[in-house]
Amino acid sequence: MKSDKKKGFGSVLKEHDPFLDNHKLFNPDLQLPDKVVDEMLTEMAMGANIRNKKDWKLALGSLIANLITGKRKALAISRDVNSYTGKKRYSGISPKIVKLIKFMEDNKMIETAPHRHYTDPKKKHLNRLSLIWRTPKLMDYIKCLPAPVILRPKELVELKGPYKLDNEGKKVGKRPLINYNDNKDTRILRRKLEDINYTNEKAKIRLFVEKEWVDLHTIVKAVFIENFDLGGRLYSIGYYNYQKYSGDDRARIQINGDDVIELDYSGLHPRMLYAAKGIQYNDDPYSVVDPNPDLRPFLKNMMLTMINSKTPTEANRAANEWLNFKKASEITQRKKNQKKGIYKKTKYWIDYDNLHKIRKNSKINLNKFRKWDKIIKNYHDLPFDDQKKHQKYCRNVVKAQRQLFLQMTETEKEQYEEHIKDKKIYMMSSKATMQKIMKVHKPIAEFLCNGCSGLEVMNKDAKIAVDICMHFAQQKIPILPVHDSFLIQEQHKDDLENIMDEVYSHHHNNKFTCPIH
Repeated sequence: MKSDKKKGFGSVLKEHDPFLDNHKLFNPDLQLPDKVVDEMLTEMAMGANIRNKKDWKLALGSLIANLITGKRKALAISRDVNSYTGKKRYSGISPKIVKLIKFMEDNKMIETAPHRHYTDPKKKHLNRLSLIWRTPKLMDYIKCLPAPVILRPKELVELKGPYKLDNEGKKVGKRPLINYNDNKDTRILRRKLEDINYTNEKAKIRLFVEKEWVDLHTIVKAVFIENFDLGGRLYSIGYYNYQKYSGDDRARIQINGDDVIELDYSGLHPRMLYAAKGIQYNDDPYSVVDPNPDLRPFLKNMMLTMINSKTPTEANRAANEWLNFKKASEITQRKKNQKKGIYKKTKYWIDYDNLHKIRKNSKINLNKFRKWDKIIKNYHDLPFDDQKKHQKYCRNVVKAQRQLFLQMTETEKEQYEEHIKDKKIYMMSSKATMQKIMKVHKPIAEFLCNGCSGLEVMNKDAKIAVDICMHFAQQKIPILPVHDSFLIQEQHKDDLENIMDEVYSHHHNNKFTCPIH
């Protein structure tokens, strides 16, 4: 250690071997079942003078769970007692974990590399953490464990503060957690979440992922923003949390071996805003702006973004980011699904590399497509009410498509139709669409781009979700909430639909309804 101090901090980093560099951070939410931890405390014979057994159980269960999930990686963990004081509402790990690490080291259950420096990429500063890893002695013991690792957060009701802003006013990092004093509402909500999570944990909920069945993490927590009147939606946590999967993937989930059905409220947030104005809205709030079904995903995102944004500029930026993300993710998916063809990320979904290959085989005049691309780029900034330019644009697109399709084979036609399927989405102007939404939904225009409406309606839809889940939890029926939709076994479909209708109506004074699909 003296040589390390003389060489300085830089040389210590250089001396790290690949095993120690490839480590994982300690996660206090990972735990082992209570019965397993009780047996471990007895077998490890840590002494008869243990006080506050609950703290020792939390520390031991979390430490072993992290060592199990770390597999062949070292675990980066602090051995400073002060690191485990403060926000105990969210961490829950007692400073006794420092003594536990020392005990396991003395008994050759773990090996350690003390005084290693670890750079946290999120916080961008150096932390002095110890790296520990399991020994063969502990590995032999772990193999005998009867139960898997579970994800059990200390706190199910989280309160988060506002984003930190940089000098340019941009959001930095994540919202920080805020300590709070419990009240009647938070205690009731926590008990409800415990019942919901308990019911789901008892069920066998899994999904076929990458050639094997995976047990999904079903623990949900409520996340409020700044105060308990804003936000409060239920979020699942863990690497295999079910909410991270797409709707198509969620449809393949099995609960106790049964297939699931997912029902959701249609146009929930816009309808709730209309209900706040005393209006029962029966049309589709997104398709009413433009009936083209290809545009509905964009119109839905645009309107929800306006409900959640503080200013029109922020809404416009968020909508454009969604378009770019959707386009990039679809191109990435095409790269995975299709071995042939080269797909480049272009601004308006024109793939010249692929067209060039078709042109070589079919002798297509590619200049017409460059003209098409120029028209599309110009159209991006045109107002929707300019009919002459809009008609000219459409005529040129039709000409280009006709020229291409006349010289294509049947296989090339199928590939190209799939390639330009969502083309129209990327031709839309977010600013013009925003103006049209404001015009069509004039009765609720006051709620759009004001910064509070989104979190307020989230607070209300979160209460609806909790009530629906509690109805089934009391009957010991597992149910998985995904904000405004719910996954349940197919045999409970009719019951779920009735309860969703009943609860929505109850939270709106039995005056308003919302379609369920």
